[in-house]
Amino acid sequence: MKRLFVNPAMSLTLSRAGLLTFEDFWHLRARPFKRKKDREIRILTLDGKEYFLKRYFQLPRWGRSGAEVEWEGAMQLLRRGFSVPLPVCLGIERRFLSGRAFTLFQAARGRRLEDLFREGLSLRLVSRLADVAGRFHAQGFSHQDFYLCHFFWDEDDERLTIIDLQRLRFSRTPRR
Repeated sequence: MKRLFVNPAMSLTLSRAGLLTFEDFWHLRARPFKRKKDREIRILTLDGKEYFLKRYFQLPRWGRSGAEVEWEGAMQLLRRGFSVPLPVCLGIERRFLSGRAFTLFQAARGRRLEDLFREGLSLRLVSRLADVAGRFHAQGFSHQDFYLCHFFWDEDDERLTIIDLQRLRFSRTPRR
């Protein structure tokens, strides 16, 4: 069974690009960005903006896939006032013992904190990161990849955006 969830604000853009079905996204040719054994990330441009397409080659037999965790996590974080890349589309195909899935998110604006901090520490950015991390954990979120490379600072909007949410958790932060 295949399911497709599309952000209504992006329907027209996707339609103009011919991205209407699960298979359209799955077979889309886009620039390679990163590949791991269970997923790959590709970059595409739509209406002059960059997007990241993550394809998951295997789904767990039970429970949610990384694609579902990322999509649902982005929605939860947006509702709670956090900045995340614009969620565009989620596709899931479940089969008896396997499946596949994908997410499409707009690229985060700005620069990675990891790169900015290599150039020198900024008290303003450290303070902003501490504020976001404190609110994030106080609301019951944890991120198994809570590293500087997963935060983007947009100087124009003074916004700190959290990316790569496929390992996000919605429970109280473990004591360890």
